[in-house]
Amino acid sequence: MLLDVMTNHTHLFSDTETSFLGSFKSLSNDGQRLLVKIYTRKGPWFRLSSISYCEISDVEHAAMELKLAGYIDMFSGTDVPFEHDMKEILNVLSVPEMKEILKELPKDNTNCTRRHELLSTLLSMHNNGTCTVLPKRIFKWTGTCIRVSN
Repeated sequence: MLLDVMTNHTHLFSDTETSFLGSFKSLSNDGQRLLVKIYTRKGPWFRLSSISYCEISDVEHAAMELKLAGYIDMFSGTDVPFEHDMKEILNVLSVPEMKEILKELPKDNTNCTRRHELLSTLLSMHNNGTCTVLPKRIFKWTGTCIRVSN
């Protein structure tokens, strides 16, 4: 249906939309499927290890294809996320995982029990520069994470 609209009704699309749809068509079937799947999921960040769809034969390969094409952002242990991304990435962690990360870090007040307290503590440690190893600690628990690019 989309192909028919693109062929017979090109006036309905802006140049940007036409370019996007053209590059989308050049992706592999797995790449197209993965992009649609993560675009429709509640996120924004997802653990690559938790993505499993029977119709996608190699999720990691499809994710790398999407990253190289600019469709997704990827967070791995070597990356330092932007400040506005750190809160989103921290939300991928469970409460027990956040507690374990706090235990590993040099911090006096690790009595936080509520999710928002844990998030706030970790985020403030990252933002004020007292915890430069936080991205590596997060990656240790989450593995590679992906999100749809803006």
